[in-house]
Amino acid sequence: MTQPISEQCQRRLELARQAVQELSGQANWYVSEHWAVTEDEIPAVIKKLRLYGGAWGYKVAAELTS
Repeated sequence: MTQPISEQCQRRLELARQAVQELSGQANWYVSEHWAVTEDEIPAVIKKLRLYGGAWGYKVAAELTS
């Protein structure tokens, strides 16, 4: 039986997925179009946002951290 996803978790997942999609076109941020971001991968997304996302990336990373 699977646990229902909390609203906060769902919001973080959606934000992380949008960030990956937004930055996936950059040469230094290639991501397979078939990659589905999960809760376990959010720390990796945060790291990449801080490395490659500029000011916008830091803002989104801060939202994902809180």
